[in-house]
Amino acid sequence: MSNSEPEAKWPNRRLRAMARRFPVGGALTAVFLAASPFSGFLYRNRELVSAADLWRYVVLYVGALLAVVVGISLVFGKRTGSRWSFLLGWCACGMFWYRDVKSFADGFFLTKSLPVVGPVIWVFITFLVSILIYRLCERSWFPIAGVLFSLTLAILPIGQYVAFTVATENYGAETLDSITGQDRGWESQPDIYFLLVDGFGRQDVLKEMFDIDTSGFEAELRRNGFVVADRALGAHPMTWLSVPAIFDQEYQALPGDQGKPATQIRQDAILAGGSRTHQILKANGYHFVTAATAWGPFCDPSPISEVEDCVNKRPYIDAALKDAYVRYQLAFMTPVLPLSRASFLPEAVGAMWEGPKLLEDPTTVGGKAFLTSDVLDVVDAAQARDDSIPLFVFGHMWYTHPPFTLGPKCEFRTRGVPSLGGDWADVSGYQAGIDCAIMQILELISEVDPSAVIVVQSDHGPVREKIESPDDVAGLGEKDVQSELLWGRASVFSAVRLPEHCRSFVSDTYAGINTFKVVFDCLEGSPTPQISERSYWAWWNSRRVVDLTDRLRTYEASLDLARHGADPARD
Repeated sequence: MSNSEPEAKWPNRRLRAMARRFPVGGALTAVFLAASPFSGFLYRNRELVSAADLWRYVVLYVGALLAVVVGISLVFGKRTGSRWSFLLGWCACGMFWYRDVKSFADGFFLTKSLPVVGPVIWVFITFLVSILIYRLCERSWFPIAGVLFSLTLAILPIGQYVAFTVATENYGAETLDSITGQDRGWESQPDIYFLLVDGFGRQDVLKEMFDIDTSGFEAELRRNGFVVADRALGAHPMTWLSVPAIFDQEYQALPGDQGKPATQIRQDAILAGGSRTHQILKANGYHFVTAATAWGPFCDPSPISEVEDCVNKRPYIDAALKDAYVRYQLAFMTPVLPLSRASFLPEAVGAMWEGPKLLEDPTTVGGKAFLTSDVLDVVDAAQARDDSIPLFVFGHMWYTHPPFTLGPKCEFRTRGVPSLGGDWADVSGYQAGIDCAIMQILELISEVDPSAVIVVQSDHGPVREKIESPDDVAGLGEKDVQSELLWGRASVFSAVRLPEHCRSFVSDTYAGINTFKVVFDCLEGSPTPQISERSYWAWWNSRRVVDLTDRLRTYEASLDLARHGADPARD
């Protein structure tokens, strides 16, 4: 009895001894600090991601940190373990502050002229805070203060996320209740095709900013009965505002107190099928064929779901692409991405952050989801079921949006994993995407019924450089360096093929909220001129909305004068 008792108590004594070496307060602080960037990311991206998209990264990141803390504590003792818990927790959190610190330093008037100022300032702040923690961590009040501070940092965004989720659960459906369709007694019900070519620039923009010539494409469209609106401006410069404006036939953001919508929920419901355009088409007996990438709510449950065919409903591909988006956005917050692009990290690590191998799968079309042949296959199947039902076919084409994964004949442009962070500065890639898009558009035109109405329009134009906050847009002079960037982004490619008697009513500014008003008026037998489109600028980092229409028109006029000189007839 006396011999077995020490043996039974030995494991317990050993565990207690190990527990005494473990800094509970420091470890909790480290865990909360490491988790806080993810909770903040969850709240900032609350309309795009959920907790289910993040939990693996949280477990891996926090688990690795906790394992290091436990190891240090067991080897060097509680005091050293506690100090390193605070330091490592801060570093784990500070890693995700890199992009914010860099953006601030790059734009701050005292530091923006210095070379590589952003990374230097981030390293300096990280080191300075680390020294402060090292000096304070043995104070009696510091462990409790550290736990409370880190807990607040980690939990507060989660509370905000939960509150947002509960408050907006039925918001999208409720705000669309008033939108109903009506049978407008159309004289004809032709098939309608709407090809949204994401980021396809207007001809003059492409020539001025990229030296890309699409005049041959425009000429081919005109030969096929299209009217090309060569002065078109988008309603807004962002997809989640501009496309709902097209479908709902009204602006989504206005200057003044209304500003930019605080959430995308109503816009997502519009895109899914709750818009004024969708409801009018449904009331007039149309069946819907929708082709889109995983980026957006298209084909989500909506009022048109029972009369809709989706071209590429592949959940496993959508999930993989979304996971790649989350990985990229997380890496974007840290120094990992610039280190990877500078080849300071192993290629395998860089590939993991840059994009999924799935983009090389032919069924994903380089992440662009579909080609014209895929759309036509679904159209043929719908017509085989009942060719008396008119179709509304929508295709959200991403060939001209970064990353440019496809070549001019829509083949894989590269065999490597493409960067998810590319932009329109990749001119050769953009040219290849434009060639691919043109090939797909012309293929569809050649295959569909000649009497079909076809709209080809972009949601916004390209942008080669970073656009600053629109809070400063209102004060821009006409010759300000950003005028070209704003003009390029706000201008959209826009063309429509209507019955011949309606074509004279299509203006050279046809786009945006007038897109389907013009189409529906024509089908109703009462084509009428529409008011000129306005361009209301709103950007990601501000609620402010600015009417740039007149300024953009003035800038266009100045370009015309620069190209051709003053017209003597006007003098």
